[in-house]
Amino acid sequence: MKATSANAIEQIIFWKDIPIRLLRKHMRSLRLSIQPGGNVRLSVPLHLADKEWQTFLEKKEVWLRTHLQQQATRPQNQPINRCTCLFLGREKALKYEPGTIGHRIFTGDDEAIHIQGPEIESDELFVKILDFWYKKQLQPLVSSQIPYWEKRMQVCVQKLRFRRMKTRWGTCKWTEGVITLNTELAKYPLECIEYVLIHEMVHLLERGHGAPFKKCMDQFLPDWRTRKKRLQTGI
Repeated sequence: MKATSANAIEQIIFWKDIPIRLLRKHMRSLRLSIQPGGNVRLSVPLHLADKEWQTFLEKKEVWLRTHLQQQATRPQNQPINRCTCLFLGREKALKYEPGTIGHRIFTGDDEAIHIQGPEIESDELFVKILDFWYKKQLQPLVSSQIPYWEKRMQVCVQKLRFRRMKTRWGTCKWTEGVITLNTELAKYPLECIEYVLIHEMVHLLERGHGAPFKKCMDQFLPDWRTRKKRLQTGI
């Protein structure tokens, strides 16, 4: 066990057969995540008794094992594909045009995605360029849906953000009404994007994922389980 800061304590535990990085710190609720490489992290409020986070893990065991298995079977160090990209569930061709200043990315009349600019020397730069385009496409798609759902749910989204995230499709900072969506969602069909948006907006009503949360999801998006499965399986 070690102290990571004046108010945080970190230790590695073995829960059943799973190694978990347990981090105790000032926070309101438990948070479980799987980091790249299959590393499991459990953040626990300082005041919470061990029995409570152990019960939480019991409830999350199926989810945890399922996602660890998915990571284990996922190809590692897969080369970046620079010939095609996914957008709204469809494969799009990538075409390159020479240029001297910066990079411009746009959809052509041929429906291919065109990247204009100097040669892209690294995969890291390529991912950033494509991510920028994904963000530009998602912004109007999602923003146009929010007023309708705000009215239905009687909530208010104060700010909508987009960024590339490794372990989450979206987050909701319910105290400030801020919703952040993963730009990778642009690869998936609209129904999957809408599911994540509604999921995060419901958190403005219900903080956890228990029965009250699921009841709200059933009310506002009756087929949410089907959409969630499609997002998880990529089909």
